[in-house]
This record gives sequence, C-alpha cells and structure tokens, in this order.
Amino acid sequence: MSGRNGVLKTEQVRSYISELVQQLGKSGRLPSEHELCRVCQVSRGTIGKVIGELVAEGFLFRIQGKGTFVAEHAAQAHAAPRPRQQGRVLIVYRHEASGWHPYYSERLRGIGERLGEAGLAMEMIRVGEDVVQPLASRGAAPDVLGVISFHVADAWLPRLRERFAKPIVTTYSPGESVAAGAAVVLECRVAMRQLARRLAEDGHRDLLLITAHDDIAAFFSTVMPSGTRICLAHAGQTAERGYQAMERYYDPSITAVYVDDDVVARGVVRYILENGISVPGDLSLAAKINKGVELMAPGRVSAIEIDAYKLGTLAAATLLEMLAGDMRAGNSVTVESPFIDNGSLGPANRARVTIGGVA
Repeated sequence: MSGRNGVLKTEQVRSYISELVQQLGKSGRLPSEHELCRVCQVSRGTIGKVIGELVAEGFLFRIQGKGTFVAEHAAQAHAAPRPRQQGRVLIVYRHEASGWHPYYSERLRGIGERLGEAGLAMEMIRVGEDVVQPLASRGAAPDVLGVISFHVADAWLPRLRERFAKPIVTTYSPGESVAAGAAVVLECRVAMRQLARRLAEDGHRDLLLITAHDDIAAFFSTVMPSGTRICLAHAGQTAERGYQAMERYYDPSITAVYVDDDVVARGVVRYILENGISVPGDLSLAAKINKGVELMAPGRVSAIEIDAYKLGTLAAATLLEMLAGDMRAGNSVTVESPFIDNGSLGPANRARVTIGGVA
C-alpha cells in the first residue's frame, strides 16, 4: 500500500481497517498492529493513529492485553472514510495584548492535521471586540463550511447564529455555546474537582486563584469546605500579570495558589523564587498547563495537564461530524484532562511562612 503523502496513506489504512470492521462483525478482533503494519506497508505510528481515531469515534474498543475489537454498532455503521470536501474552515482566536499564546500552535496543529485529512483548508481570523461582523461577512462565501474558535467568549455565539447558519465548534466553555447551537469541547472539570478535593483534604482554607475566568472561583467554592476563603485575582495571558497578581494579592495567610494559565504561572513561579517562598513547605502551588511545559526547576508544578494537540484534533473531528450529519448542534464532546501531582502540594502550613528570607 503506497501513497504520495502521509494523508493519502492514512486514508488508505483507514479504508482497509474499515473493510476489516465490516468483515469481522460485532466483537471481532483486529489483527495485531505489527501485522497491520506488514500488510499495509506503513509505520506503526500510522496504524496507531488510525486505530486511535476509530476508537475515539466508537467503531473500535481496546482490551488491555487482549487486543482491539469491533464495537457492537460498528458493523452496521459507516466506519469508512468520510467523503473529502472542498472548502475551508474559519479558525477564530481572540487578539490579546500578549499576542499568540504558545498552546495555540499545538491546538492549531491538531486542527490542521485533522481537517487536512478531510481535504479542507483553514483560514485564521483574529478578532477583537466585534466577532460577529468579520465572521458573518466571510460566512456568506459558499466554500466556508464552518467555524472553530478558541479563547473567544461565548456571548457572541447567539448573535452569530442569527447570521451564520453553518456549524460552529468552540473550545472555550459550555455555558451559552450549547444554547447557541454550537458543539463544544469541554476541558478539565473532573481534574479541577480532584485538585480542589486534594486541597481540602490537606487543610487549605485560604486560597488564591489567579485566572481570567470568574467561573473558576464559583467552581472551587462549590467543592471546597464551607468557610474557605477564596481570593480571586484577574490576570491575562502574560507572565508579568502573574507576577503582579502575586505582588498585589499574596499574603502569608494564603496557603495555596492555583493559576489557570501556564504563561501566567511563569510569573507566579518567578515571584515565588525571588521572594524565597518554599513550595510546598510554605505554599502549595498548582496550575493548568499544557502538556510538556516545564515551570519550575528542578521539579514541576502539580498541574491540570491540557493536551492542546488532542483538543484541536477533537475540535476538528467534531466539526467534521457536524458537516456529515453525525452530530447535532448543541451536543458536546468531553476532553478529560488529568490532574498530575508533581510534588508541589502539601499540608496547609500557617506556622511558618518565609517571604524574602524573613520568617
């Protein structure tokens, strides 16, 4: 099996495995990845990618130590490749003073690869306060098939739906997105609950949350014990704003800090290091970071870890499902981001807090 490029090879492998799904029927076991590599004459990475997609789409399932099997409904479903479409998808992001956020690149890579496999092009659109007008004007073009947005507030969606009758996928938050008829890729609620419970178990009752989103404080208040003091510091997507938030809001009574952005967290870590604060002895620290980001030498910060590439891939897959009629507007896809304990959390310690070397 050969192809002129990786996209063609991937489509050929998907077609072959889809035929196997039809032949094997319910609960049929696929050949090993090694055997599929031999038959298809492609790398194990290509085989793994296609199988992973079919697992995510519900056509296959894995059993540890036993192999990969056909899902119950897959023999009757259309696991074959979707028809390639001609057109483009608008990728919308909010302009910030900080410019291009580092994890945009990984998210965009996931979106681009998945749309590229379907033969679709992307058009990047940076928006400011007025989101509706630039999208509505482009949406009239017949080759524009839909929108994927990230870090754009939900408030514009109901208005946009009135003028843009094409599929919209947002990776921002649930809220109004579902009500507005957009499919949503959700992030990290389970991991946030795990973090909050860990802080509660360790006796933390004075928290500083550094975030751009008010709903983070409301979420923690529902999980933490009654009487917990939660200080909310608004900080945009720059390290300097994280540093400034610590300067303004941190005091020795605070025993734990959660930062909702890894770039902002760099500023928080710099403040901690410059002021001689011991982590986790004096202060427990957690952040929402992107996979592979290093924040603290020699260790890392305990974190809710976002796989931006996976998030982008699923956002694009969701849009393709909407275009194929396999998903209704208003449905959502959940990305479960794990909570990783890297040793920066500990019991609340009010007995000794060191700032700038003074106990």
